[in-house]
Amino acid sequence: MPLVRVRANKDLKCPDDKIHVESMLGGRYRARGCGRQADYHSMCDGLQCSVGREGEEPAVWRDRPDPGSLESLR
Repeated sequence: MPLVRVRANKDLKCPDDKIHVESMLGGRYRARGCGRQADYHSMCDGLQCSVGREGEEPAVWRDRPDPGSLESLR
């Protein structure tokens, strides 16, 4: 949620203390402030997370082999 707040601060052109962030299902968030609203999606890979505005292409994570494949044993 902190990353959503930082992004909303820029997108909504609104001070942090005036932004309200609501958590929704599936790693989605809605931010409201200064008469504006924006929806965001989040994706995490371990401890690394990224936030994008709804309608933007989500971040692509590095390809990983399936856990049962021979490549995962290397």
